[in-house]
Amino acid sequence: IQRAIELQQAKLSNHPSPFTQEEILLRIPLKAQITRKNALDILSALLTDEHNKRYLEELDDAFLLTVLLAHERGLGTNSRYWPYIATLPARPTCALGRGWKQSVVDVVTSLAVEMGTDTNGWPMEISKAAEMSERIVAALSRDYKSILAVRDGADDATDNIRWSLCHVASRAIAGRDEH
Repeated sequence: IQRAIELQQAKLSNHPSPFTQEEILLRIPLKAQITRKNALDILSALLTDEHNKRYLEELDDAFLLTVLLAHERGLGTNSRYWPYIATLPARPTCALGRGWKQSVVDVVTSLAVEMGTDTNGWPMEISKAAEMSERIVAALSRDYKSILAVRDGADDATDNIRWSLCHVASRAIAGRDEH
């Protein structure tokens, strides 16, 4: 056993040092990313009314990307972003998603009980965020459901919007050529 430990330590000592925060490990071309520009290009082509196109351009980046991600998920394997979408959890684990709010409140409660963390007011804030999320889903669904793709036998556009909002809310959404 001692010899195995020594061999493992020798391997580790010859292993290159960990990456620094400044090192670029992976570069994704901007045109392959889900960006505001890509979202406007793709979604505007689906809209026929100029008023709706202008309204789309006024959407916050997060909401615009939510609508695009919902549409692309609905396209399934026909989406240019499918390889990425397929890596995302089918049931995202965020407090904004249906069925997760109580789990998040339970975790917060155990933080207070078991760790002594001051979580006063957190359950109410989580509830407010979940309610706001549902209002956003309803509004985006009302305005864009008719243009969004939906796979045969799959969830409807509203479910795709809810799923997308959860994913967009938990990821970085700013991309620029210099980064």
